[in-house]
Amino acid sequence: MVWDPITGEQHNPGIPPGFDTGKRFNGAVFRSAGDADHFQVVLVGNGDNQLPVASVYSSETDVWSNLFSTSLPLKYYTDPFPSFIGLSLEPAVLVRNSLHWLLGAGSVGILEFDLERHNLVVIGVPVHVGAGCRIGSNDRFSIIRAEDGGLGFLSLSDFNVQLWKRKTEYDGVASWVMEKIIELDKLLKIPLDRKNQRKNTTRVMGFAEDNNTVFMWTIIGIIMIHLESLQFKTLPGSRIFSYYYPFESVWCM
Repeated sequence: MVWDPITGEQHNPGIPPGFDTGKRFNGAVFRSAGDADHFQVVLVGNGDNQLPVASVYSSETDVWSNLFSTSLPLKYYTDPFPSFIGLSLEPAVLVRNSLHWLLGAGSVGILEFDLERHNLVVIGVPVHVGAGCRIGSNDRFSIIRAEDGGLGFLSLSDFNVQLWKRKTEYDGVASWVMEKIIELDKLLKIPLDRKNQRKNTTRVMGFAEDNNTVFMWTIIGIIMIHLESLQFKTLPGSRIFSYYYPFESVWCM
């Protein structure tokens, strides 16, 4: 279901053939530049062949594209059987011309779909995604935009936020390099409880790419941090940890 929260308009494009609907899938909705009347949906998930697949829906033609697939090294599988089930529930992050989804807590990678080339690939991450996560959760990691606008990655270790960026060398080989470390306890002046370490838990709630802002759950409340300026704000309301979806812009005619 695609829903416009401003107009209340709803569309049900259905599920493209070739998707295993018994396993988790994810997607993203976007509009082409200058096109206010039509939208596209990119859906990613498990294919009938148990490999990651993607398909693109256009509201202009009301049809899904053919499936785009990619191979997956064995180390990315979430169990010893050849079945890809590792998509997370977090929203996609748009970096330049590609959408990115973090694989599940049992996997180690990022699923990337190039919107121009319609190319689907899996990218490794600089740290082990499953470490320190609750089952089925990626609440200590997030895909972000690096300061140069490229692909970035955030990992949380205690109160240290590590910011990584994907760098491509002259020979075309890409690797991760450390960009910045943020000491949250000093930045936010968080009081540490030496007797109860559970109270010191900090979790990543999500990332809003338009403003390069990360949302985090802490013992002092839900914090919104701009990753470049390090300006932060405590958000009002409940401190209950849950999923969210960034809604940053509204276009009107």
